[in-house]
Amino acid sequence: MHRLYGPHGNPIWYLTMTAQLVPDVESIEFVARIDPDSQTPTLSIRVGLSDYFSQATSIQVLYWFVNGRQTWVQIHRDPLTGGFSSDIALSPYAVSGAYAIRSIMAIDDQGTLVQFSEAQLVELGFDMDVELINPNSDNTAPEVGSLSIGAVGFDTTGGLHIPIQVTASDIGSGLERHFILELFSPSGASLQQWGQFDADGNAQIDFLLSIRSA
Repeated sequence: MHRLYGPHGNPIWYLTMTAQLVPDVESIEFVARIDPDSQTPTLSIRVGLSDYFSQATSIQVLYWFVNGRQTWVQIHRDPLTGGFSSDIALSPYAVSGAYAIRSIMAIDDQGTLVQFSEAQLVELGFDMDVELINPNSDNTAPEVGSLSIGAVGFDTTGGLHIPIQVTASDIGSGLERHFILELFSPSGASLQQWGQFDADGNAQIDFLLSIRSA
């Protein structure tokens, strides 16, 4: 039995002694549903791998709301079925629309980290996207109420402090507390910093620019 490698060096098939091609990924089941008991939007992922991954106890799967946020999840092997399975509970207000698996990573029995891209998995004949229909979907984006710059000043090291106040609101599922604010300079350089909203949707960020900043 021999491995065959893809264009980026990833083994994606193995060759049996009868010259039959068998993929390393043997099965994928990807389902979007509303849990009948909790009414929670749920993504169910089931993955079956070849015997080359017999020692793997878990895999990593990257999924996303198409053209939106991406999320890595670790999925453990089910001791009863031998496959890898997980039911991922989403927010009760999860957006309706297309969700897709973008990548699967696993370590084979030789200790090699193997990554299967969405394109490779589609080429193997797997359906990598599903449609979630959530009756409680929050499709309205948060709104920024105001953004203002406070008194700019220098510290003792010559660093420039730019205090920025932000207010925002969301009438549906509410704001996620953490966000990123990015500043651009005329030179094209940018500076990012994490901020955090309080319970009223207010946040303050203190950008610090060194004296060497462009």
